[in-house]
Amino acid sequence: MAEPISAAPPGVPQEPSRPPAIEGYDLLRCIGCGSYGEVWLARDDAGIFRAVKVVYRKTFDHERPFERELSGIQKFEPVSRRHPSQVSILQVGRDRAAGYFYYVMELADDAGGTSESGNVGKWESEPERAMDAGPLPLVHGPTFSSAMYLPRTLKLDLQRRRRLPFQECLEISLALTTALDHLHQHGLIHRDIKPSNVIFVRGVPKLADIGLVTDVGATISHVGTEGFLPPEGPGTPQADLYSLGKLLYEISTGRDRLEFPELPTFVEAPAEKGNLLELNQVFLKACQNDVSRRYQSAREMFSDLALLQSGKSLRRARAIEQRLAQARRIAAIAISIALIAGIAIYWIQQQRVHVARERTALVERDKRIAQNVATDTRRRLSDFHVAEGAALEREGDFTGAFAWFAGALLEDPPEPGRLATHHQRLASLLARCPKLPAVFAHQGAVNTAGFSADGRRFVTGSDDRTVQLWNAATGEPLGQPLRHPAPVLRAALSTDGSRLLTLAGGIVRIWSDLDREAYPRKLEHPAIMTNALFGPDGRQILTVTGDQGALLWETGSGQLRFDFPHPGPIRSVSFSPDGRLVATAGADHLVRVWNTENGTAIGSALAHDDAVTGVAFSPDSRRLVTIAGEEARVWDAR
Repeated sequence: MAEPISAAPPGVPQEPSRPPAIEGYDLLRCIGCGSYGEVWLARDDAGIFRAVKVVYRKTFDHERPFERELSGIQKFEPVSRRHPSQVSILQVGRDRAAGYFYYVMELADDAGGTSESGNVGKWESEPERAMDAGPLPLVHGPTFSSAMYLPRTLKLDLQRRRRLPFQECLEISLALTTALDHLHQHGLIHRDIKPSNVIFVRGVPKLADIGLVTDVGATISHVGTEGFLPPEGPGTPQADLYSLGKLLYEISTGRDRLEFPELPTFVEAPAEKGNLLELNQVFLKACQNDVSRRYQSAREMFSDLALLQSGKSLRRARAIEQRLAQARRIAAIAISIALIAGIAIYWIQQQRVHVARERTALVERDKRIAQNVATDTRRRLSDFHVAEGAALEREGDFTGAFAWFAGALLEDPPEPGRLATHHQRLASLLARCPKLPAVFAHQGAVNTAGFSADGRRFVTGSDDRTVQLWNAATGEPLGQPLRHPAPVLRAALSTDGSRLLTLAGGIVRIWSDLDREAYPRKLEHPAIMTNALFGPDGRQILTVTGDQGALLWETGSGQLRFDFPHPGPIRSVSFSPDGRLVATAGADHLVRVWNTENGTAIGSALAHDDAVTGVAFSPDSRRLVTIAGEEARVWDAR
């Protein structure tokens, strides 16, 4: 088992007798040691600080695992610089004579408090560079002391703060799920996810200690860290998700992963307790011992986390799913019992009675039994819908109650007495909602809705994984629902109404409203998308990709035009009414304005005192309003 590289505490050196010779780098001191290698704080010829890991052949019993680790690093190196939450590998080298290989990485933020900014030195900010170009270089700062440098890891944050608040846990988990999805999409797995292997670079969490990265399905030894490994061992994407679930358990509860699934009792605030119970739904599913009941992909886990971030309740969604599943099981068992009983009776009577009239009577009797059982089962399902609707009606959620009552109407057999009761109940409910001209009902919660530019059509997207177009005046559906592989978080019509965009499972699709039977075009991008909107003229689409910034696409061809690399998580985006400008606002307290004609930034970033949660242009595109905390500010967009 490969031991984790652990940072040496300040004042306790762990330096070997002599640093190895790496051309172009001055190795200052050892900042981490493990069974197979060392991590050094290094400075290159330009004065930029980096981290250099050196792995020695002598620490391995055999040549094969040494070569496998080198091969994994070489495969990961080009992949690492294409995602903001992967630690960037800048150089890989080998000294056969000395018996080691090494790789140069970007350096983690300084947690030792040796620089005024809390980081090691300062980051170059000009010129702006695309995400494909890798991280910005680290430059020597005037107050930096290499002797006091301590890398900031998620484990160190936990040691200092005991546990992390709900929103911070969500942001870290969303970033790491996108990083794992990116790794798995390239046929690689991490195999050793834990808090000490997550570092922060410019405040962004990144998967580090990638020495165990290898191909999916590779024949490997039992490597990793106890408590973070699933029962079946490492080597699959589902095993990485199990480890990520244990990491989320530790940072959200403050408990050791070996105590899983115990929850803490020290949570005083009711809201924080409710948030922890919501996260409990995520890491319980991620850490299932049965692989088939676990998250099957990082995107599936990302969808649940994104649902929590949008303010939805996983607990309620899972409870409804369980009740419906139980009702379906009861119906299936009842029908199965009836069918088995019918077959048994039919076989016994067939052996005893040879008269055709008696045999026919027995068959007819068995059919009546099965029909009665099926009718009783459908009544139970209908009663379940009525009970759920009544509960929501008592809570004042009339729209939700209407959807449940409507479900009872559809599932009930056509018995005049029961149908009349359902119709009366629906009419009474609509009478309590006089301002509701039409109801646009789905099988699950509706996450997004919007009108067409002419106001004649209406589009909705739901947790039931469908998008539906409606007649806004009558409430009648227009065509069949558009089905998706995951809950739909965003749906919008273009200005001319000829196209529809949808966002589900981190993928944006463009549908032709004139030919809806055709398979939709997808916007091809390796990162998971979290938001999308049409430009004013419908010819452009703007998407948000988690921590990776915003992207501008051509609607007609689906081709990527420009990448707007906002460095922090984006909370809001907006087109100017003339379509020439785009504004991105983020949790990094900054707003940036971009030119859609050449993809460049306009002016300097607009700084705020808090995370920016809203941004919008004036109708003449000359002014910009931003929302941050308790303030709203107006800027000159030029």
